[in-house]
Amino acid sequence: MALVITYAEQLQVAKSSHLAAIALETSARYQIELSFALWDSGAYSPQSIRYRLENVIRLSYRLSAGTAAESVQGVYGQPGWKAPVVTNSPYLQALLRDVRRNLREYKASNRTETDRKRAISRIQHSAGVAAQRGYTDSLIEGFSALVDKGFKVVKFWVANFENNSPCEIWSSLHGKGIGLRDEFTFNDKEAAVYIDLQGPPRHPRCQCYLAILVNPEDSTT
Repeated sequence: MALVITYAEQLQVAKSSHLAAIALETSARYQIELSFALWDSGAYSPQSIRYRLENVIRLSYRLSAGTAAESVQGVYGQPGWKAPVVTNSPYLQALLRDVRRNLREYKASNRTETDRKRAISRIQHSAGVAAQRGYTDSLIEGFSALVDKGFKVVKFWVANFENNSPCEIWSSLHGKGIGLRDEFTFNDKEAAVYIDLQGPPRHPRCQCYLAILVNPEDSTT
């Protein structure tokens, strides 16, 4: 009896769970804008707005990480086994520092409408990146647990070809397979990576995702 679903089914699980992560990104971006509106109305103090924004970032990361864990269990859903969930990482801490820095800069500015829009946009980017990176980090951690069980896995970069217009930078990575903990490499020197390139996102609103495939033939009894 096979313990892992087929390659085609694995790819479908990867695509579906990625769409769930994108939905979480959209929600997080809305929560950032709503938080600023509540701050403007006096519902949040200058001190509490920071904690509110940080909580949005953390929740974005962790909910997406949970989505990734469910994806791993969709591939290997054996009774009594739970995929690990990443709840914190150096990447998340770096995003939180960015939020604090952008908020400080806004508070120190003239607070014009332009300043406000810039601050919201930058913090929304952090929230979006948190959602996608939480998904990537937890996906890798979950499949690492399967490697520990003796399964063989390969990590693939999947570019978004919606409307036949993939990201020009990342279309060259489409279908590239590497080791689970390896970093993707690219030739564009100006496309600097935020921290590392274990997987998407490379940039805010990145539509690429990971497909981590397990060899079903290694999981038969």
